[in-house]
Amino acid sequence: MEIKRLTAEVNYNGVSSEMEYVLTNHFIKRTQQRAINEEQIKYALLEGEEVEKQGFLFYIVGDKLSDAKLSPQERKKLKNLVVVTSSEENVLVTSYRNNDPFKHIAKKPRRLVA
Repeated sequence: MEIKRLTAEVNYNGVSSEMEYVLTNHFIKRTQQRAINEEQIKYALLEGEEVEKQGFLFYIVGDKLSDAKLSPQERKKLKNLVVVTSSEENVLVTSYRNNDPFKHIAKKPRRLVA
């Protein structure tokens, strides 16, 4: 079985670098179901606000997009996008849209309950 990968520029702790991510089957399935494409994922990884919770890094593109190069259609597709990666490995776990992503993630406990 072929392991799918995505190379993207990432902004982590204010430092921009190129990373290669492994795509989980769950990630591939959910992005297809939610009509989230590779360019949107790359945008979220580069421009999204990062929040670390429960052993994951959440890259959040809020509703206030400042990039003047984006068309209104692109803004609508990127609004409230969340990309979840593992904080320990370069693995893309899932992606979704949420009407209030910052509040949703803030409610999560810092650690997963076993």
